[in-house]
Amino acid sequence: KLNTIDSETDPLFAMVADIFGFSSGEVLNPFGGQNEFLSAMVAVRALDGTLQLSQMAQIAACIEATIPFRSINAEGKTPADLLYLRLVDVNNKFQLHMTEEDIVETIHLSVDLSNRDVRNFSSSDTGYFLEQTWKLLPESNVPLRQKTLYTVFDYYNALFKLEKFFSNLDSNVVFRHFRDRPDEMTRQALNRQAALNLEIGCSYVRAKLLCIAILAAI
Repeated sequence: KLNTIDSETDPLFAMVADIFGFSSGEVLNPFGGQNEFLSAMVAVRALDGTLQLSQMAQIAACIEATIPFRSINAEGKTPADLLYLRLVDVNNKFQLHMTEEDIVETIHLSVDLSNRDVRNFSSSDTGYFLEQTWKLLPESNVPLRQKTLYTVFDYYNALFKLEKFFSNLDSNVVFRHFRDRPDEMTRQALNRQAALNLEIGCSYVRAKLLCIAILAAI
């Protein structure tokens, strides 16, 4: 839960919270930006006194963009559109003296970083896609962090959650864009490959689930 945000007493905290769209008293979600927000705060605290405030805002914006798998909102705004609007407000509020070109370029950089972060979804090598996804299992399944000992149920539960993730994820929300960057043709190619990888990933995990269910029944 965030403490009271006061731009007078702690401008860095307030600036990063505004970039992320967080408010005082808000309970942060581990799957909705908590980790990225904390990473951004560590970054700006470490760089305070070394970089200009505008540069730290750019870093925080790029980290915010790595919050994955967010859909277009009810007003038709993409996550990158919303980040742009918040950065415009932050620029005015904290007198960062960023030009319109600076802000747009920051959002383009953030989109590029975000897309690199999920680049395995665009791989034509499905084995690579599955390998990279597999490495994330322990991150969201605590029992699997014990590499030498976990139960069949622990493994089944992790696979079940992965299958649910694959089957519910819209391939169109994996990659970001802002003002034709990347261009339409590139976006379509990325989305098609992501859809294919998710489809194959679902089939693969379901086969794994069948195998582990048989083992559990023996």
